[in-house]
Amino acid sequence: GDEFFLKLPDMSSALAEVAEWVTNQDYEQSAVRRFFQDADYFLVAHALFGGYEIVTHEIKSGSQKKIKIPDVCEGLDIGYLTPFEMLRRENARFVLGGS
Repeated sequence: GDEFFLKLPDMSSALAEVAEWVTNQDYEQSAVRRFFQDADYFLVAHALFGGYEIVTHEIKSGSQKKIKIPDVCEGLDIGYLTPFEMLRRENARFVLGGS
């Protein structure tokens, strides 16, 4: 039934803001096309819409050939961090052993 999938909010304004930022940069057209086809576009828009931070292994590239999540996050003032930074911040503990 309809209850199986979560209802998504209307994020059209966030998608448009991300699209505008990306297209106004000096990225190659092939990089822009790839970004819009990948999940990164939706992920960044979702973070922008909800005020979330993104956890990613990607690092800034500064290249016009590939659009990286941290580059877009900095351009749109969206927080991002690595998985290791997130684990430190959350004081995650992984304990081996048993009783």
